[in-house]
Amino acid sequence: MLVSKSKKQHHYKLFHRNSLLVHLKSKRHSRHRLYSSEERFKKISRIRHFVNNFYQTYRSLCLFVTFILRLCIVIDRIIRELSMFIEKLMQIIRVIYGWIQMIRSIFSAIHLIMSRIMMLSHCIHRICHLLTILLQPFSNRTFEKAVRSFSHFVFYYYSSNGACYTLQARTRHIVGRVRARWKKKRNYIIDDGEEEDDDDDNDIYYDAYSEEC
Repeated sequence: MLVSKSKKQHHYKLFHRNSLLVHLKSKRHSRHRLYSSEERFKKISRIRHFVNNFYQTYRSLCLFVTFILRLCIVIDRIIRELSMFIEKLMQIIRVIYGWIQMIRSIFSAIHLIMSRIMMLSHCIHRICHLLTILLQPFSNRTFEKAVRSFSHFVFYYYSSNGACYTLQARTRHIVGRVRARWKKKRNYIIDDGEEEDDDDDNDIYYDAYSEEC
């Protein structure tokens, strides 16, 4: 589009021109402005570079500190888990040790009970052995023969009006024979015992009147 120019633009003064000094001053001023702007730009760039470097350093330092803190947290967590595992392991070992002690005490109690039972059985065996030795005269008819001999002697004494010395001698003889019979061991053969019983029967009924008072 055509734009209508103002009248001032059409007016052109002839020989109207600025001087060279003014032009040089303007160039110098522009150069000065350019240099000053460049210096300002350099300063600003330096400041920005310094700020960027400081920011990068601060950021890297923060990252490093964060990494160290995270590493410490991880190490602390691992140590905590290890300590918990060690505590659980120690508890398990204590429980197993308690079970072992309990089993050991049970076995020691069983051993003590068995030893007491063996001692009791030994005492019972000794008592039975002593009872067999004590009751041996009743088993081999010694007591029966002694009683029969004594009753026969009493009957014969009262029937024949014997003296008291004869009764005393007869009693001593019976008691001596019974004591001798009790002291014998039980390892004799049955046949020999039967033969000795026949001899004792003949010996125990000896004539007490033949002894001297």
